[in-house]
Amino acid sequence: MHGCHRALELRPDLRVVVFEKGDVKYGGSIARGMDALNIVVIPNLATPELYLEAVTESCHGLLDAEPSYEMAIRSYDLLKKLEGWGVHFPLDESGNYRVLKYHVKGDSRRT
Repeated sequence: MHGCHRALELRPDLRVVVFEKGDVKYGGSIARGMDALNIVVIPNLATPELYLEAVTESCHGLLDAEPSYEMAIRSYDLLKKLEGWGVHFPLDESGNYRVLKYHVKGDSRRT
C-alpha cells in the first residue's frame, strides 16, 4: 500500500487500483513497526504511547520502538489522507470507525 499512496503524492493525476488476495484481519510483522493500516491510533481511543506500551508487551520487548512510535504518531493523519483519495474505511452504525481491539491496552468499549 505504501507504494500506492506515494505514487499518488507524486502524481495525483494517476488512477491506482489495489488488488488484495483475500480478507485478512491481521498480517505482516508488527515487530518491525505498524502493519499497514491494520493498526491506527485513533484519537479518543488510544495514544501513540499506549500503542507502544501495548505492542512492546505483546512482542515481549522484541521490536524497534522508535519507528513503531513514529508510525503510531503518523497513522491517523495517513488514514485521513487515504480517505481524501477515496479509500474507504468501514464505519459502525454510529459513524465511528469500525475497530477491533487487538492489543492488551486501549479503549475496551470497542471489540
